[in-house]
Amino acid sequence: MPLRSSRSEGELGARSGDGRRSRCASSLYYRGVPFAVRLVLAWVVDAVALALVAWIFSGVSVGGSAGTLLLAAIVFGLLSSFMKPVLKVVTFPLALVTLGAAWYGVAMFVLWLTSAIVGGFVVAGFWTLVGATFVVWAVGAAADRALFPKKNRRGKWGLHAERIRREIAP
Repeated sequence: MPLRSSRSEGELGARSGDGRRSRCASSLYYRGVPFAVRLVLAWVVDAVALALVAWIFSGVSVGGSAGTLLLAAIVFGLLSSFMKPVLKVVTFPLALVTLGAAWYGVAMFVLWLTSAIVGGFVVAGFWTLVGATFVVWAVGAAADRALFPKKNRRGKWGLHAERIRREIAP
């Protein structure tokens, strides 16, 4: 079923691999990458982020094994995908009071839980956990921006401004 809107087709949403538009008209992400590929890329990004954390912080260890690193990346990815959204809903009132800082605590908890589940992956100390969480977030954000670009990074107001410029331009 085609989407009906006063917007032009370029503003509606990306076309998927089979030529259909995405269901969500407000979606700004390019959906041409299959889900399985996105999942593997996310797993690789998590592994790179955890390896970087182990390299930067002396309090983080992967036991010298690539297998432990890959297992930690899988566990971290699964916890981030399934447990983190539930914890964000539960901590929403606290996040409102702390202006979102509580969700940083949720991310720290997910990384700590990964270290508790995976035997050879160790994060020693609170401040190491704080720094490691920041590095994992930064690597993930940079990879997300590079690997899965948005169609228009200017956001909703940028689209409105562009439309107004086109309407008043001679």
